Amino acid sequence: MPSLYYSDAVCSKPLFEQVKEKIIDQIRKGVWQANAMLPNELALADMYSVSQGTVRRALQALVQEGILVRHQGRGTFVASFRRNVSNVKTRINWFESDDVTLKVGQSKIVSFEKIAPLGKVLQRVGTQQGERVFHIRRETSWAPNGEVVCFDDIYLPERFYPGLTLEKLTSSDYPIIYAFYQEVYGVTVTHMQDVARAVLLNPEQAQKAGVQTPFPGIMIQRTSHNSYGEIVELRFLLNVTENQSMILSR
Repeated sequence: MPSLYYSDAVCSKPLFEQVKEKIIDQIRKGVWQANAMLPNELALADMYSVSQGTVRRALQALVQEGILVRHQGRGTFVASFRRNVSNVKTRINWFESDDVTLKVGQSKIVSFEKIAPLGKVLQRVGTQQGERVFHIRRETSWAPNGEVVCFDDIYLPERFYPGLTLEKLTSSDYPIIYAFYQEVYGVTVTHMQDVARAVLLNPEQAQKAGVQTPFPGIMIQRTSHNSYGEIVELRFLLNVTENQSMILSR
């Protein structure tokens, strides 16, 4: 049975925070995997030798952080990016087509490579000495073979995604790439930070987007963290707003 034995430093934390960390640890170890239902509050209280109120507070905090989801009348589950795509949209900024009949973008991978990180990528990802990163470049359109509306550069530290290949990325159908991280590598993104700025498209991008140069785009730099606070993804999304609009997260 799990117990709450910690160092003095950790014991200074509120009890619900200690329970929260225990639950996260069980999820990391795969005891409760994506979409798994957790024991009820009374069972968890008994498991951790705390009150039901302490457990409830810990669960509420984990739901707010997007690690767990609650379904009325059913219970509390480990968040699944496959089954809770809409939950992601409450945590980030995204774009919608100005054509209301187009709901889902069509993304394709145009390049995949393993590289030594340089410049901004090296500074932001904080890779270990000598570690390489996977660089995935994708392009998104609102219609098959349509004009590109988003140029997407993704950088993934190799230690979180060992053995990643283009075949793995393309062999399965995932609603969003975060579901792939979670289900194939056990990497659950619990926090995302988006920073946006205006940039100009280069001539090649403008041609693919069907616009004249100079043409401004919105560059979103996204830093994604796991429950340890480690950066598991660095992403640069250059969005063309000729035929789509940015929806701000709340």
